[in-house]
Amino acid sequence: MLRNWTSDQSEDTPPPPPPPPPPPPYVVLLGAIGSGKSTIVEKVTGKTGRASNEGRSVTRCSDPLWTVGGELVISDTPGTNAIIEKFAHNIWIATAFNFRPVSKIFIVVKGDTGRLEGVISSIRDFYDRFIDLPNVPLGVIVTHMDRIEWKASDAGYEFDIKFLIQDQFDISDVLFSNPTSDKQMLIEDILNVCREEEKLNLTVNHDNFLRLFTGLYKPKDREVLCKIKREVEEFKKKRTKFNENRSKFNERQKVDLVFEFQAFMTETIPAAQRRLSEECGFNFEGQEADNEAAHTSNMSNQMISELRNIRIEALAYQSSHGSNDVRKCIHCPQVWNKVEGCDGPTTCGARPSAFNDTRDPSYAQMATFTFHWNEKTQQLSINKTGTKTAHKTAVVAGQGFGCGKPITWAEMAPVKIPAEFSPKVPFVGTLDVGVLPQIASNFNDTINDRLNSSLEEMTLAPRP
Repeated sequence: MLRNWTSDQSEDTPPPPPPPPPPPPYVVLLGAIGSGKSTIVEKVTGKTGRASNEGRSVTRCSDPLWTVGGELVISDTPGTNAIIEKFAHNIWIATAFNFRPVSKIFIVVKGDTGRLEGVISSIRDFYDRFIDLPNVPLGVIVTHMDRIEWKASDAGYEFDIKFLIQDQFDISDVLFSNPTSDKQMLIEDILNVCREEEKLNLTVNHDNFLRLFTGLYKPKDREVLCKIKREVEEFKKKRTKFNENRSKFNERQKVDLVFEFQAFMTETIPAAQRRLSEECGFNFEGQEADNEAAHTSNMSNQMISELRNIRIEALAYQSSHGSNDVRKCIHCPQVWNKVEGCDGPTTCGARPSAFNDTRDPSYAQMATFTFHWNEKTQQLSINKTGTKTAHKTAVVAGQGFGCGKPITWAEMAPVKIPAEFSPKVPFVGTLDVGVLPQIASNFNDTINDRLNSSLEEMTLAPRP
């Protein structure tokens, strides 16, 4: 007699356990002192004694807390604009970002700022900090709605605020809170805008801490502030003079001119950092290390903001004279750009018969330039120093990289160009430009140590 082992085994094997539920949403509140962050936390968690009307930050560290029903975790954070221990408070805010993947970062602002433009200005103070980080799940919570005195349109305060926030920042997740708000309804509102696919693993370290958290310097150092102002104004003036001078060049030369100018301006920032450090005696050590780093990053961030605009323009020029049509092989993962031939059959990886230059043929020669800034006259001189071939790698017609299987260009699926190469997309990275000079390497290590130490102190109670 034969025994069916497969059948017996399947009957004895218990069904697999159900997959674990996704982790609860985690939200971080970000805002100035008195914006209402702690009041929101008290309302949704039931934990009292956190809010204050003293005008000073009561919250000194970041605390992750469960809402009353265990629906989500919310992190209360210190005010970003604390007068005392400002640097330490912002270390704690950064630690809240590092605690776990963030479902939503809510910028908390007061509605009673005198006028609607004041609400927008308060949001912009925080929004601009995330410009180098794409796909940050930002939302806004507007508090003190019961104290608004500015006149609304016929559609009402909430409509006016939502409309302008959407128009200015493209943020659609806008919530409202006031003393009479129902806590369960507020929890549900938060849950409704927390999407699992938008969770962001936002790691803050020395590379981006002083980009995200600005204005941490002590304003008493007037001489330092004057030097920074001079450096930033000179940086902007170089761009102004460049715009005046480039009209002397033809359209073909402008494509390369703009690209090389952004490289020149990129190199200008570390030079300015070294000058500031030397003139002010910064060594980024001891009790003044935080303040020295905050001053230097204040200057660097202003320059980087200007550099970002230059890079956007450079990318727009490059994209205008390149090929934006790329497609994927139907047999393998290779993605290709067609540089010659028709839409008929070819093979994956077929080499072109000439130089691999994807731009218009008339742009195959790149002009090279040198830039010189005269400190005394405040003038920028631009000299064309020669030309070079845009793509100099010679190829032999035949098979290159690729699977070699037959393909037809017209039948291949188009591939979306990455955002950083699109002149219409405002995101342009500047993370390659550091906010501190090389001599601050030890300070950078200290920042990482402080962030790690704070993270070890953040604990979450068991789920209710």
